[in-house]
Amino acid sequence: MYHIGYIKLSDFDKEKYIHSIEKECVIEKLDRNRIGQLSQSIDGIIIFGTNDDIICEASEMILKIREQSNAFIWIAAQKMNNISKVVFLQLGADSIFDDEQTSDIFRLTITNALKRNQLEQPRIPIGLDSESGSFTLDSRNQVMRIEGKPTAPLTNLEYRTLQVLADNMGNTVTYEEIFEAVWHQKYNNEKYRIANIMFHIREKIEREASSPVFIKTVRSRGYVLCNE
Repeated sequence: MYHIGYIKLSDFDKEKYIHSIEKECVIEKLDRNRIGQLSQSIDGIIIFGTNDDIICEASEMILKIREQSNAFIWIAAQKMNNISKVVFLQLGADSIFDDEQTSDIFRLTITNALKRNQLEQPRIPIGLDSESGSFTLDSRNQVMRIEGKPTAPLTNLEYRTLQVLADNMGNTVTYEEIFEAVWHQKYNNEKYRIANIMFHIREKIEREASSPVFIKTVRSRGYVLCNE
């Protein structure tokens, strides 16, 4: 089952949308005032609103979500003009729904995206010759297993970042490549966001975060996941 959260910004009949996906998803109402403290288990978030009046608050929420999570973001409103749709998509929303789409289109768009995302993150065994031994990435539980033992759970954003490094094992991945692969946005010198993610990953997977074995910093360029 997928874990979907939703936020209701205005009076909106959300029931037909919720009902359409509840057989395949666990649905949770999120506190709009605590959007900065998302559970790492959430696969996607639906923001419900009536019309374009939600644009300011919804835009702020999208930015807060994208700072901490790579979960899908969907906007559902009764009416939405094209300018608002473009703004939401540029900020990082994945799809926009309004009265022109049926509940079946809503359901299939969401479940297809969730299934595809799961297929794109298989468990990939990766050998590492170091003091810490071999490790694997476990996408189901979003952990790194070092010699079979799981690390602390990684957030969606942390796991996706680690996966990007693993896909380029032994090669430097630049700040730009990491940012665009993980956040799906154009890179604009956001090194601080990447460094913050790397700090939290190292805290969870390294024996000594200050002397990393797995993730090495390549000065002025990016990071490399070591295989030797």
